[in-house]
Amino acid sequence: MKKLPGVIGLIRLMEKLFFPWWKAAAIIVVLVAAGLLASQHYSKTSPLDDALSSLDRAYRARRPLSARITGFCYAEFKYSVERGEGTGAEELEIDYLALGRAKNFLLGSQKTDPALSYARGKYYLTQKEFEKAIDQFNAALASSPNDAKLHSDLGAAFLGRIERDRFSANGRKSEDVEECLKNLNRALDLNPTLLEALFNRALLYQGESMRREARQDWERYRQLDPSSPWGSEASENLKTIDSELEKVRRC
Repeated sequence: MKKLPGVIGLIRLMEKLFFPWWKAAAIIVVLVAAGLLASQHYSKTSPLDDALSSLDRAYRARRPLSARITGFCYAEFKYSVERGEGTGAEELEIDYLALGRAKNFLLGSQKTDPALSYARGKYYLTQKEFEKAIDQFNAALASSPNDAKLHSDLGAAFLGRIERDRFSANGRKSEDVEECLKNLNRALDLNPTLLEALFNRALLYQGESMRREARQDWERYRQLDPSSPWGSEASENLKTIDSELEKVRRC
């Protein structure tokens, strides 16, 4: 019987909350509205976002390019000077299931909207199909000429082609270097703290033996991103450049 007052108190509370009827209706409306807002806030990502996430996931163990692709997580890259490209070891660590999901959506659709063109460009970039990537990025840029990330990824595509061709019989094209630098500069003009563009420009400078410019960019990168694995790569590249500059001074 001692619990009876508590039960009575609960009943009285319910009466206060739900009677008269309009109080109950008001509470229900509030709860439904809150549920709708929550569902919109936590709604599922779009199929295009899912495809890009799968593409990123496919290369979480080893990235296929030295350059950074915007929005992708860190992954190690191993470079072969003799071949002028990744060592090939990364191919053993690709998540092919995730890559297949990305490919099926990005290349299976007949749409040609700018967002899809941009995403397709990223796919071709990971496959080292640089010409196709450049075409897709340029198609997307026609509708979004002031998109800093797009300019950065277009610069990354030119950088990939430069690194591929540097050790070929004809060597890399000077116009590719100009286009690469133009797009990376444009990306940084639009967004001075865009890490991917700054990282890629430092790589371009370093590959072109423009050591002082590369050193300046790597220093800037390390200031903006001191604690990530990308920042660690910047520090390693700085050490390499300092060693090269020291050798030049001794000559």
